[in-house]
Amino acid sequence: DKGRGLIASRNIAKGELVFTGSNNTIVFTTGNSWRNFVWYLGHAPPPPPTNGVISPYVEGFACDILAWSWNQRIPDEDGPMQAVV
Repeated sequence: DKGRGLIASRNIAKGELVFTGSNNTIVFTTGNSWRNFVWYLGHAPPPPPTNGVISPYVEGFACDILAWSWNQRIPDEDGPMQAVV
């Protein structure tokens, strides 16, 4: 079995901020809102074809969102724990 990993291009100090989600991050303030979002991805109708081509990436998208999600205290380490994608 293989896992996933990250590789840094430089040393990262303990506690150093390495990512700030600004324009491409979704923050869910409740567990139910995150669960509803993931449920919808698996149950929504497929997107319409573009120029007659059906998207090959319809199934499995909810699984990717699960892999890309994490929990984080927002707006800082004293904030409430929230689900982030």
